[in-house]
Amino acid sequence: MLNSRENLDIGRNLKMIEFLKCELLNSIALLFQTLTKGAKEGQDLIIECLANIILVTYSLGRRLGIDFETIDRRVQEKSKIYIL
Repeated sequence: MLNSRENLDIGRNLKMIEFLKCELLNSIALLFQTLTKGAKEGQDLIIECLANIILVTYSLGRRLGIDFETIDRRVQEKSKIYIL
């Protein structure tokens, strides 16, 4: 049986996961909005969105119990396939 401390930790983790999911969706939405504008001035914002998406994805994976190295390995595997 979980004590109140463990329940609090699980609750915080779930709340953070929900926050990261929202942050990811917001970053993707902002990226799409910026891409539709097509302005050169938006390039910095595009880079910012892409960087944020990567960071949020790593953080979300970490909260779900997946370490950075595992994600890195999978990205490397997929990039090799993508290049071919």
